Amino acid sequence: MGKLELVKQENFGEIQCNFYKKDENVYMTINQLAESLGYSNRKGIEKLIERNEYLKNSEFSVTDKLSGTDGKRYNTRVFTEDGIYEVTMLSKTEKAKEFRTWVRTVLKTIRKHEVYMTPKMIEEVLYNPDTIIKIATALKEEQTKVKELTTINSNLTVTNNIMKPKAEQFDRYIGSDGLIGLNQAAKALQTGRNKLTKFLKASGVFNKNNTPSAYYADRSYFVIKTPTYTTKYNTYVQTPVTFVTSKGMSFLYRYLKKHYDEYLEYDKNFSLDNVA
Repeated sequence: MGKLELVKQENFGEIQCNFYKKDENVYMTINQLAESLGYSNRKGIEKLIERNEYLKNSEFSVTDKLSGTDGKRYNTRVFTEDGIYEVTMLSKTEKAKEFRTWVRTVLKTIRKHEVYMTPKMIEEVLYNPDTIIKIATALKEEQTKVKELTTINSNLTVTNNIMKPKAEQFDRYIGSDGLIGLNQAAKALQTGRNKLTKFLKASGVFNKNNTPSAYYADRSYFVIKTPTYTTKYNTYVQTPVTFVTSKGMSFLYRYLKKHYDEYLEYDKNFSLDNVA
């Protein structure tokens, strides 16, 4: 196992965000993630972890030693790329959607153009100056994209303030149980209910009756309720209805992200940028 290495620094508004890399994984600290999402301190995210213990899994976060301002090294929780997306999906702050859009672009630049000066790379740069020119040009292009997106995000802040009352009304609508119906879940993902359920059934996530398979139900992504309906003949009918949990919404986002090309066969107009 290597150690965390700082590979990129970018500003989200006035907030400096450091991105670290270790064993080919990109990480961000809990403190900076909390600040970027608008929390006063990291306790905001720690409360999310208390309610969603799975965030402690290595798929989403790990603890590692980082140097503090006093020069000492402290155990710090850092979030993986999946963990960053997961937290932004669970967070209800005004900044969450805006930050998720911004950080996706930054993470793409790290995956595409981050340079590590290995002995082989050093030799190539020394004997072929065109190599460093190509690297610098690519990095410059990506930095320009990030700056443009930062300007767009500043404009989105104004829009978020206008839309806040509508967002709060929607939060009240989904209720204290934290569940959302399939129609609204599909709408939140900027797709159609029938297209989404058809894909989930084809992928084995759902059964034929639109209920989740045992594997996904056991992970608390979905909840099945069986309300009783009275027909005009006074007979009682019970029909299972699937609801999505907040954890499930995060899962659906990641699942569609992972199977993006496949889902385009069901919804050719689907775009992850609209979901962000």
